[in-house]
Order: sequence, then structure tokens, then C-alpha cells
Amino acid sequence: MAEDDVRQVMIFGRLIGIVGLDDVIMKTVQTIQGSTNEEIQNSLLTAVSINNYIPAAAREDHGRAEIACFGVMGAPALVVNNKVVSVGEVPPKSKIRQWIIDACHQSIEANK
Repeated sequence: MAEDDVRQVMIFGRLIGIVGLDDVIMKTVQTIQGSTNEEIQNSLLTAVSINNYIPAAAREDHGRAEIACFGVMGAPALVVNNKVVSVGEVPPKSKIRQWIIDACHQSIEANK
């Protein structure tokens, strides 16, 4: 993990930096098949807590933070430009590519 491997996530209105989040997510994705959302949340929190201080009073907020902002109740989920495009499945690369292309076109049109 690189020193600058910090992701900022919005946790109930506050941007919070989390060290190693990408690595944690990638490792968790490999082991979550058949897990409940609660088990996934606990696994993520445990792994993130290794390199980050999470106050006991904020653990629940951290666990629900990003996915709750989008109303997503399943994993895995994919959000492109603040829009939920997939929940509960790993879509094919071609579909992901198309969502990204569409989002780019929408951004270009919005900035004209």
C-alpha cells in the first residue's frame, strides 16, 4: 500500500480520509460470496480499522456511510457520477464501459 493511498468518503456530511480503502475493498470482494450485508460491513470495518482510527461512536456510521448515501441495500454495488447503476451483481466489462462512456457524454453535454 502506498503512503498516498487515501480515499475520501462522505460520512453523513463530512469528508473522511480512509487509508488503504481500495486494498480493503479488493480483498473483501474476493471473500464475500454468500455473506450477508452485515457480515460484509463488519469485515470491511475490521480491515479498515487496521490502518485507521474509527471512534467507537462512529463505527456504525462508517459502516453504512457511502452505500447508505445512495440507498443501496446490496453488495456489490456500482455508482457512476452519483447514480446507482448496478446492485447485487458484477456486471460484464462491456456494460461498465458503456455506463462510463454514457456518464462522460452526459458530463460533456452538461458543461456546454
